[in-house]
Amino acid sequence: MRKLSLIIGSLAVAGTLAVGSQPAKAATYHNGNPKTIQGYWRTASDHGVYDVYHFGKSSNTNVYETKSRSGWHVVRSGYTSLDPKASFNYPARYRKLSAHTYYLIPTKKSAHYHYVGAKKMKIYKKSSKKMAIKYYYAKVGWGVYQWLYKK
Repeated sequence: MRKLSLIIGSLAVAGTLAVGSQPAKAATYHNGNPKTIQGYWRTASDHGVYDVYHFGKSSNTNVYETKSRSGWHVVRSGYTSLDPKASFNYPARYRKLSAHTYYLIPTKKSAHYHYVGAKKMKIYKKSSKKMAIKYYYAKVGWGVYQWLYKK
């Protein structure tokens, strides 16, 4: 009887330890954009023009800005306006992949709508003033990283 209770007790302790030491499951998706990337970001200036990305709490907007004598202005049309096919235009949800890397995909509600542009996006946050974004296109695959700077 004593051996049986000792065996049952040791099995119970071993079972508890085995269940308690399992690794945590992958993180779930969170709605919106991560707080660390929210705000206005810009690309490096190219001949007085740069892209401006606004990552809001739940949506993204992208515009071109150009510099004139009176300051920076948003370009609304013409050859320098931003092509929506070259950006991520979905209401987003994200998953944190590592300490500084985020994976963004469309929300479940917006996934069935027809949006133009990239289907997924990875963001690598280098510092509080610098991050890189990488787009995924259905026909092409993953693009190259594009560096953004805090505006």
